[in-house]
Amino acid sequence: MQISKHAEKRIRKRLGIPRKAVPRFIEEAQAKGTPLKDFKGRVKRFYDAISITYKAGNQTFSYRHYVFIVQDSMLVTVYPIPNQLQGKT
Repeated sequence: MQISKHAEKRIRKRLGIPRKAVPRFIEEAQAKGTPLKDFKGRVKRFYDAISITYKAGNQTFSYRHYVFIVQDSMLVTVYPIPNQLQGKT
């Protein structure tokens, strides 16, 4: 998976991960994450709102209370899941 500069910057800022650890973290997140197509209800609506905004997200997944927006094998950005939805993921 390719990582956009924007996505790398967001991961470093929001998750506090060093630059060299970002690719390793993405691999772990992709392997252990849950595809968002498996979710329903409010989490699904949250994902739909994000994907409509970015017009992206055909391979999006969730890992450690974050949504990883992926479009055609390119990681676009990372969003935190709102606190009221974290128990549902």
